[in-house]
Amino acid sequence: MNKYKQGDIYFFDFNPSLGSEMRKVRPCVIISNNQYNSIFNTVIVMPISSSDKYQKEEKYQKSPLFYTLKNKKVYGTVLLQHIRTVDPKKHICSDLKDQLTLDEIQKIRQIINQFF
Repeated sequence: MNKYKQGDIYFFDFNPSLGSEMRKVRPCVIISNNQYNSIFNTVIVMPISSSDKYQKEEKYQKSPLFYTLKNKKVYGTVLLQHIRTVDPKKHICSDLKDQLTLDEIQKIRQIINQFF
């Protein structure tokens, strides 16, 4: 049985990192689907930033390429441009914190499609 599910939110430890890679301990949403998660030893994640700039700066507010979590235990903006594949056994450093709804997952998937 697969432990990690699409839409799950955990804290991930990205240290050490190089260059512009995401660093520190951050909440992330698992975006890879459940079939992927059951086959591979990795998960595909997107970090969540609690920085106010995503709520205040016009360029982020007008952009369709960001998704802000509302009414969740983990507050912030999903940084879809920082999609990353990681080994959950190495990087997860918390229990399950929250889970996205199917509607939220579908909205994020629609936004991701704009990148490709």
